[in-house]
Amino acid sequence: MIIVADDASQKTKDNLTFASEKYEIPLIIFGDIETNSKAIGKKGRAVIGILDSGLANKIQELIIGGEA
Repeated sequence: MIIVADDASQKTKDNLTFASEKYEIPLIIFGDIETNSKAIGKKGRAVIGILDSGLANKIQELIIGGEA
């Protein structure tokens, strides 16, 4: 899963949207850079990649609701 901050550049969003569709990777646009960065203990992260499918499913469920 790819999580992209809402305030990421449009080019970043476009590139990741293309890649997520091409490789069938779930993509969610959520939060802002500052908040998302704090959530993972880093600074200035516009994009977060989640490799663990269980964690990705739970995050997707919490953000958009329903089953992932």
